[in-house]
Amino acid sequence: MKVCNITAFGQTVSSQRLCVINCSNANALYGNLLTGLCVAPTSCPTNHYADPLTFKCTLACSGLTYFGDNSTMTCVTTTCANGAFRQNDTKICVATCLNNNSLLKPEWGDTASGYCVDSCYGSTPGAAMFGDPQQNNKCVATCSASPKPTFGLNFLCVVNCSSTTWADPYHPNRICTTSCTSTTADSYGYNTTRTCVLNCPDGEFAHNVSSVPLCTPGCMQSSNLFGNVLNNRCQAQCPSPFYGDVTGNRICVKKCPWPYYASNCTMSGSTIVISNDRVCRLDCNTCGWADNSSQTCAWDSSGCQNFTFAHETNYRCVIPTGCTGFADPVSRYCKPVCFSNASVYYFGDPITKNCVLICPKNPDLFGDNATQTCNLTCSGTYVRDPQYLRRCVTQNGCSRTPVALFGDATKALCVTALNCSDGFYGDNNTFKCVDKCGTSSLIFADNVTKQCVNQC
Repeated sequence: MKVCNITAFGQTVSSQRLCVINCSNANALYGNLLTGLCVAPTSCPTNHYADPLTFKCTLACSGLTYFGDNSTMTCVTTTCANGAFRQNDTKICVATCLNNNSLLKPEWGDTASGYCVDSCYGSTPGAAMFGDPQQNNKCVATCSASPKPTFGLNFLCVVNCSSTTWADPYHPNRICTTSCTSTTADSYGYNTTRTCVLNCPDGEFAHNVSSVPLCTPGCMQSSNLFGNVLNNRCQAQCPSPFYGDVTGNRICVKKCPWPYYASNCTMSGSTIVISNDRVCRLDCNTCGWADNSSQTCAWDSSGCQNFTFAHETNYRCVIPTGCTGFADPVSRYCKPVCFSNASVYYFGDPITKNCVLICPKNPDLFGDNATQTCNLTCSGTYVRDPQYLRRCVTQNGCSRTPVALFGDATKALCVTALNCSDGFYGDNNTFKCVDKCGTSSLIFADNVTKQCVNQC
């Protein structure tokens, strides 16, 4: 006969052509229902697989644990060939799990188990795996960065992380994280893009908030840190020429807001020590003198600007009238006594509170060496000399140029001879106003010139 009946298949056994019910599994032959012959698996019809349980080429493998493998055209129970995955509902081995299953539900190729799974959760014990559509729908430890950057979240690779996580491209597994501190780089959560960044954008600063690294508009008051605008990080100290603004968002500024003063020094006992704290302070009690014009704490009097002086006790730069004593132009400090030495002598002006070389005419004040101040009267027997730097001088020490003056004890003033007190005459030997001439050769009192002369 040319063809066996419908229940048998033609097979050559020991050179005999026989019709058999079951093809020889030992010879890896399977019944081809289309040709009625026992054939090798590769000769099974298209989309048919050699089934070791039925010894036939079949569209669907008969065993619950058997899957049709297109690479070998056999039903297999172990790993599919060429890295393919066993898909339960189609009972075949597939290269990509995708949506080609009867449930039209995304599945993911789990290399560890060799199956298509509906979730990569638990696919690799101890390590999170994520379903990546850009890697042939496989379960992967690291989500792909291209063509679209994706990140692991809830066992899937996603383009956008949730509102409570940040996409961390610096994490070795590219995950959506609740904290951007990773094992490869210090990065910070940027809320605008929900990504981890190495450097926060301008206007925001890298800051640990409750142990979570974030980009924030400023630094927390409790942190004692300040936002460095040069590197956009919260730091303990601001770089020069910036100072930490303790108000608002605690940002480093070049000029402190009023009424704060820029300070970068501290007091060690009574000595000012330069430091690097660089902060804005309400006062300069621990660091020099508060200068209103520059809004800085002056380390010493030279830092007081616009003709101001370092006050004796209140740590402020003040105008002369603000001094308790007098504004000393040599030291630029407020002093109880003005500066003097062998070549220069300053006097304290009680009206302007300045230390001056010449006392003012209005009011009519004179420099008193005894008190080193400008006074209406001189100490002791000293007289006022309006011609010589407006000083207090001895009675015989009145200036002689441009007009010869005489010391008038009655008036306590240096005067011309004509202005000597009534009954007194200018004596050019003693340089005083005297009531009786007779010293040396000047023995006559001239009522016309009011001077002592040697002849009338």
